[in-house]
Amino acid sequence: MTLTEEAGIGTTLTDFFMDGVSYGSQIKTLFGTAAIPPRGSITAGLGLKDIAVPKTVVFRFTGVDATGQQWSTEFSVPFQGTQVPASVRGMSNAATGQQIYAPGMIVSIYGTELSGGVVSATAVPLPGFLAGFEATVNGVTAPIYYVSPGQVNVQIPYETQPGSATLNLWTAYDSATYRFQVSAAAPGIFTFPDGSINPFRSAARGQTVSLYLTGEGQVTPTLATGNSPSAKTPLAQLPRPRQTVSVTVGGVPAETTFVGITSGLVGVTQINYTIPATAPLGVQPVVVTIGSVSSPPASITVQ
Repeated sequence: MTLTEEAGIGTTLTDFFMDGVSYGSQIKTLFGTAAIPPRGSITAGLGLKDIAVPKTVVFRFTGVDATGQQWSTEFSVPFQGTQVPASVRGMSNAATGQQIYAPGMIVSIYGTELSGGVVSATAVPLPGFLAGFEATVNGVTAPIYYVSPGQVNVQIPYETQPGSATLNLWTAYDSATYRFQVSAAAPGIFTFPDGSINPFRSAARGQTVSLYLTGEGQVTPTLATGNSPSAKTPLAQLPRPRQTVSVTVGGVPAETTFVGITSGLVGVTQINYTIPATAPLGVQPVVVTIGSVSSPPASITVQ
């Protein structure tokens, strides 16, 4: 620890506290002297042991300067203990948990020491840095939805091409790397915890309802990574998957009346579809196929 006098007035250190304990009688032993010359410094090698971390330790100093003016100052130092390295245990589609990925998709990254707190993005475009966390995929910044020590949600940049991809992430203290494969599409429907479609758990034959998915792949017209369409965008000009989109309910093809990314959504496509008149009654699987890739089934109760 180094104490520096910066006002140009010589001073004398009269007491020194660490964690509430006075070491005034040891100042000359620790620092070699109690006198700090004008714009000069004194230094001591200090150590603390048996601290029950995490804990913030207060260091306090008192003294008197050459004019007789008494002074005191203090500062706090957080002790966290041994730093656990950041690591990535796995990654998955944020809607389904499947380990299949596509450009523009929202993914959940699981690991340790990914962030020092729990924070969600509050505005669009999504930030590229949040609570000490940032990430890239193949060198392109991955916009961030949410961070916590054990999980972060980011968007795979639209710039990512199918094939091998590398996730690099940085925290306030460490970095980590994770490699994965990217496909042209990897659709996953957002559901409630019981597997039923969010926001419509049930619907009648002939009724038009909505679902939301991520993993639609490239869209047209193009949309900047981390962005959402303007609220002024005409319905017909909203971005939609470049590949063909189809929906089945209980194995029966359903008519889609709208497919697109609406204002406020990032990496999420809304699909409005009509329950077929011939759809079986009861709990039925709903499957969305984009190109040649089908989503895991989500359930809806057909009435």
